[in-house]
Amino acid sequence: MADVEFRKDENFGFEVPVKVEGVADLLLDPRRTWDDAAAYDAQAQKLVKMFAENFVQYQPYIDDDVKAVALG
Repeated sequence: MADVEFRKDENFGFEVPVKVEGVADLLLDPRRTWDDAAAYDAQAQKLVKMFAENFVQYQPYIDDDVKAVALG
């Protein structure tokens, strides 16, 4: 996958391949799989919030560099 183009996920910030041989492009962008993009956006933001709230319990055990990336 060294020669594959990536995009940054707007909600979670991780890199997602744009095209992968043998994988439908649609599956690489979950927002496109929803009929209602606004509903996807709302659910994604809810999930981001849930991850952030859950992450708090692990902060005492995580190195500062990891916290900086995770917390933006």
